[in-house]
Amino acid sequence: MAEVLAIVGGLAAGTQLMHYGYKLPTAASALSRHLRHPSETIETWVHESTAITSLLDRIQYDIGILDHSITWFLGQCRKNTRELEAMLQPFTSKTPSSKPSTRAQRTFIVIKRGEVERLLQSTSRIIDKMKSHLFM
Repeated sequence: MAEVLAIVGGLAAGTQLMHYGYKLPTAASALSRHLRHPSETIETWVHESTAITSLLDRIQYDIGILDHSITWFLGQCRKNTRELEAMLQPFTSKTPSSKPSTRAQRTFIVIKRGEVERLLQSTSRIIDKMKSHLFM
């Protein structure tokens, strides 16, 4: 019996190592791409945040008046987008002299990338829940 458990444990460990072996180059490649073009990455995040805000305004205008139960969903999405916009605010200046350096942008991406992606994914999940709530 112990041999069977050892084999199963070995297979599970091997599978997990293969999984992480596959994910590591993918994650390293994505991070490298973000660091090579930091202003494009930040600009993409700003555009996503703006698009989400526009979508929320449209939902509020079109459906929010008719269905007050989606107020919670809208509030959570707006909270996430405000948090994201606050993080990205130093990088959205229109004047070139007040924009952070490329080094500052790269540092920001390394430190905040996970948090930005978490906020975007959270907002996306909330919007999906709101859609399922509306079409039930």
